[in-house]
Amino acid sequence: MTLRRLTYILFAGIGLLLSACSDDDGTRIEGEQTFVQVHIGVSTNPALMRGPSGGDDGDGREVGINNENKVYSVTLLLFDKDISTAANKDAVVKKVLYFNDYELKDNGDNTYELKEPYRLTTDYLTYYVLAVVNDTYDYTGKKFSEIADMVVKNPWAGKTVAEADHFVMTSTSVATLEVSKTSGKGSKDNPFTTNITVERLAARIDIDATGSNTDGDFIYDYLNESSTKVGTVTVIDIQAFNLLNDGTYLLKHYSTDGTTAGLNFFGSEGTSPTQSQYVLDPHTVDKTTSGTPTYYTKSFEAVTDLSTYTGWTTPTLTADKTVVGGTDNGHKYMILTYLQENTLPKMTETESTTILPKYGTVLAIHYQTKEGASPAVDRYDHYYLKHNAGSATPSVEDPMAFSIVRNNIYRVTLIPPVKGGSSSSLTIKVKVWDKFTHSWIYM
Repeated sequence: MTLRRLTYILFAGIGLLLSACSDDDGTRIEGEQTFVQVHIGVSTNPALMRGPSGGDDGDGREVGINNENKVYSVTLLLFDKDISTAANKDAVVKKVLYFNDYELKDNGDNTYELKEPYRLTTDYLTYYVLAVVNDTYDYTGKKFSEIADMVVKNPWAGKTVAEADHFVMTSTSVATLEVSKTSGKGSKDNPFTTNITVERLAARIDIDATGSNTDGDFIYDYLNESSTKVGTVTVIDIQAFNLLNDGTYLLKHYSTDGTTAGLNFFGSEGTSPTQSQYVLDPHTVDKTTSGTPTYYTKSFEAVTDLSTYTGWTTPTLTADKTVVGGTDNGHKYMILTYLQENTLPKMTETESTTILPKYGTVLAIHYQTKEGASPAVDRYDHYYLKHNAGSATPSVEDPMAFSIVRNNIYRVTLIPPVKGGSSSSLTIKVKVWDKFTHSWIYM
C-alpha cells in the first residue's frame, strides 16, 4: 500500500535583490526577480499496520471529507539555522510569509493560487522552513523553541461534526530552501524549490454503522456459541469520554522515555512490533495516579453508572457525518467526534488501573440484545481506545498503547456479545488521514 501525504503545492514568486558579490553566504541579492517554488506535503512511504505492527502510518490511509481539507491561510516560517538539531532550538524565525483567503484564488477541486505575485528581499543562504495552515498567529521574532511549545487552543473551528472547519495543520519535518547564486536556478521557469509535509492537529473517531445484519444501520447478528443466529444486537447510544479540551502542541512532541527530557519534534513514533517513542500532549507528564484532571470534556471518572447517564449521542447517519470506507469492506461509518491529542505517560500495570479511567480516552456503548418476541435487554459496556497494539491485548507498559494522536482516524467496529459465551468487544483500525493535492500557488 502506498502512503500519500496531504499535499499543498505553493509556487512562490519572490522578488529578490541580486548583489554583484560572488559568494553565497549572507550576500544581498539585488536586481532581477527570482522565483521560489514551495511544495507543501509531498511524501510517499509504505503504510504500516497498527496491529500486529505499530508505527505512525497505522492501518492505511483515509481520505479527508467535508471541510477537513480546506485551506484558508498559509504561514511559512523561514529560519537561517537548521532547527531540526537541538543546538539551534533558540534560533529566531528570520522571515514570516503569511497568505490569507483574500490573497488565495480558489480554483475548485481543492486548488488555490495567489491573486497577485509576492516579492521579498533576502540573502543568498539556505532557509529551513516550516508551514502552518489555517492559523493566523504572528510568529515574528519568536524562537523555534517557543514556536514548538505553543499550544493551539482550538485545532479546528465549530462545535459539532457538521460545523467542523478550519483544521490547523503543521509541518512534520523541516524543509530546506536553498537560495543560491551558483545553482543556475531562480527564474520563473527554473525556480528554487523546497518540499514541506503537513498534518492536522486534530484526530477523529469513526463508528462502523454497517454491522453484520441486513435489518439496518448499527444492527448486528446476535449469535450463540454454535454461531447460530438467535436475535439481533442494536446500538442505541454511544459516547466518547475524557476528551481533552484545552489545546494541542503546535508541533508534535516525541519522547523516548515519556518525559520532557530530550524532546524532538520531527521524528516518528517507531515501527513494529511496538512503538519506541512516546508522543506528549501539554499534560501527559502530569497524568499521575494522584492527579485530578480539569481539562476534559465528559469526564469518565465522574460517571458512576452508565445505565443512568443522560448525555449519550444517538448514532445516526447523515450526509455531513457519514464516510464510506472503501478500504474497509465498503462499510459506512459515522464520524462520532473530532478530538485533541490525548496521550498517556509511561506507567505500570498497577498504575494503569487508576490512570486509564482518569485520562484514557473512553468509548462507551449502550446496546440492546433481542431474541424473537422476548423484550429487548439493555446492556452497557466501555472500552479504552488503543493507539498502538503489538498484539490483540497490548501491555499498558508498551509505549502509546492507549492514546489519541493527531492526524489519526480511530475507526471502531463493535463485536457483539455471544449468547452464553464471550462479552462484547471492539476492533480498532488506526488510520492516517489521506491528503489531497493543490495546484500551483504563485507568490
